[in-house]
Amino acid sequence: MASRTALLVIDMQVVFTAVVTEALPNVVKLCDRFTKAPLPIIFTQHGHSDYELKTTPSRVNWCAMEAGKLDRDGLP
Repeated sequence: MASRTALLVIDMQVVFTAVVTEALPNVVKLCDRFTKAPLPIIFTQHGHSDYELKTTPSRVNWCAMEAGKLDRDGLP
């Protein structure tokens, strides 16, 4: 029977650096272990379509999350 183990890394993006800084060393260690195992690592990335950006309530600033913007993409 195949292993059903995988690492799910959620929203580790540059735009979230302030809230993930403390967790980042542990995420890197886990990714290293899963890579060596080898086991799958799944990364999610938060973002919004142009339509969602235009219709989001003004009290929430999702403009920084626009697809293709540098601060949205990549790991911190």
